[in-house]
Amino acid sequence: CGGSHDVTIFDSVCATTTTTTTTVATTTTTTTTEADCGVCVGCYRFLRSEGDNEGWSFVLEETGDLTTEMCQAKCLEAGKKYSGTFKGEDCLCADEIAGPSVDESECSMGCAGDSSESCG
Repeated sequence: CGGSHDVTIFDSVCATTTTTTTTVATTTTTTTTEADCGVCVGCYRFLRSEGDNEGWSFVLEETGDLTTEMCQAKCLEAGKKYSGTFKGEDCLCADEIAGPSVDESECSMGCAGDSSESCG
């Protein structure tokens, strides 16, 4: 049910929303474009040894209401490219992915705040 060292990683960087308004005579057309955000990158093994977080920073630990969206927002706030959910209630952020990719079934632990989401 999700190993304690497996992290579900999402790309947290989103392009800003662009709104274009074109007015021709009395007709106004508005087009809004928003990039895909929070795309799941995959499941990775977190090979942390004592004192070495492999470039990951913990931003939320033992959060009883953690969701992937909450983690992504924290990582965006911290200016990091990737958000990772870990053990169902921890959130990590990084600019690069370290550790080997593992099968998606290894990241089957539900998030504490939404058990339908994968959090490690």
